[in-house]
Amino acid sequence: MRTPISPHIPSTSPNLTPYPLLSPLFQFLQLCGSLTEEHPEVLPFLSNRHHKASPILFHQAEFRNVLSRCLNRIRSRPNKIYVYINELCTVLKAHTPKEETQLAPGTAPTSSSSSSSSHPEPGSEPASSRPMGGSKRQISYLENLLRVYTGEIRRLQEKELDLNELDSEDSSYLQESRLKRKMMRIFQRLCELKRCSSLTGRVIEQRIAYRGTRYPEVNRRIERFINRPEVFPDYTDILKVIQKASVRYSLGLTRRQMESMAQDAFREVGNRLQERRHLDLVYNFGSHLTDQYRPGMTPALLDPELAKRLRRNRTVALSRLDAVIQRYAQLQEIGRRTRGTGRGRQEASGLTPGRAAKKRKRKKRRKRKKNPTRRSQRRKRRKKKRKRRKRRRKKKRKEENESDAAQGKEEEEEEKEEKAKSAVKAESEATAQDSSPPDEEEGVEAEG
Repeated sequence: MRTPISPHIPSTSPNLTPYPLLSPLFQFLQLCGSLTEEHPEVLPFLSNRHHKASPILFHQAEFRNVLSRCLNRIRSRPNKIYVYINELCTVLKAHTPKEETQLAPGTAPTSSSSSSSSHPEPGSEPASSRPMGGSKRQISYLENLLRVYTGEIRRLQEKELDLNELDSEDSSYLQESRLKRKMMRIFQRLCELKRCSSLTGRVIEQRIAYRGTRYPEVNRRIERFINRPEVFPDYTDILKVIQKASVRYSLGLTRRQMESMAQDAFREVGNRLQERRHLDLVYNFGSHLTDQYRPGMTPALLDPELAKRLRRNRTVALSRLDAVIQRYAQLQEIGRRTRGTGRGRQEASGLTPGRAAKKRKRKKRRKRKKNPTRRSQRRKRRKKKRKRRKRRRKKKRKEENESDAAQGKEEEEEEKEEKAKSAVKAESEATAQDSSPPDEEEGVEAEG
């Protein structure tokens, strides 16, 4: 048996469960029960909406804020109670999960419905020919929900942020960002139901036309690339686009031409994208609290020293920004030329060779700690490297031994040849000595 909620809320109402006595929802129902005694169906309707809504909604700060705001407005203006009840029901309905209705097995449509479907009226059209879109009820419901969220965002913007709320997950800034994301989803859905474009006319949505080079193929590729959503290209991206266009259309561009073309295109595209983002920030930054601002209210117009100081700071800021951009462009160019070698990384980072080696060792240690499952693969790779080194050493030794053996054979053959030559010389000398004595004896006899 369910306990009654309050003296004004009957306990016999359907789908009504007891709420905590001090909760804002209990106070809201109690106040509505006292002000809507003439219409007893209001409380069951509210209870039904509450039970159908997602339970995650009741733990969110946005719902508590909406409920407390409706409660305070009803107390201050009780004659508009139904307006605030409708506002709360709109929020509950937005967080109600959709239920798909299915026909039970064995059921069939009635004879009247079958007869009406078999004989359509002359003025009616088939369902397939009807334009896809939302009904007026859906559109008005979403527009009302947008108005509710707009009022809640305005209230959060006017609220002061306390230091204790900086670490809170339900701070006013986070609630505002969540509500804005919800409004964007509702706006997209509303555009789908109305069958209209979701473009709002912002500067950032405008397309950038690029005609910086004399090759229309390259211009089209760069224009298509820079107009992608949430893309801010760098030098390497532009260079890759130009290289692909040169290969695709056989332009025959040299490497130096493509690099100079990429540098010019990167500067022009970066300046135009930066200018577009700056204009979008100027046109859309702020809130309703700054709507009363007028350019004539600037303090710099009344104080010439302040205006002079601001102009000086602007020139210093622009020069420093340009210096930073040039520095990182040069570092990127150095890294690209060396193609990721150790020398290029050292020049880009400004480290000495010793420090760069230590930094690489630290990175390797971190990678090993992060990927313990790859240790076995590293061990296998090391074993393979060792085996390759052993094979190379064996092969080298074998080649050295073969060369030594061949050299030894050659030396032996040379020694044999020298010995044979020396033997031949000795034999010739011996024969010469044997033939000389008889000639001398014949000469002596002739003289006698």
